[in-house]
Amino acid sequence: MGNQDYSFHLRCIIVVTGLAAACLPSANAAVASPEKKRTRTGTYRVSKGQSGTATLNSSTVRADSRKIKDTAVTGPGGKSAGRVAATKLNGDGAGTRNVEVTKPDVTKESRTETFTVTETAP
Repeated sequence: MGNQDYSFHLRCIIVVTGLAAACLPSANAAVASPEKKRTRTGTYRVSKGQSGTATLNSSTVRADSRKIKDTAVTGPGGKSAGRVAATKLNGDGAGTRNVEVTKPDVTKESRTETFTVTETAP
């Protein structure tokens, strides 16, 4: 066997290694997931005969064992209300949720909830 050129084989190994590395999740991928945004528009009718259109905008961000959901509703006359819920789940199945609600009259209410996640039989 004569003198062989290994540069083609070396280039193939480099390309395959680069492709494999690109398919692996990055270190930052475990820290935070992309934000999910959703917009919904619908109509409503109340018992007094009033009706209108409302728009609901929400965004959800998940990171590790935390989730933050921000929701805003805009109704007739541009009045709006909102809710922000920040949830944290501990490793033992217990968790806390901090909720802040903004009413159409711009007053705010806050509360903290604690909960335990349990498995249920199928």
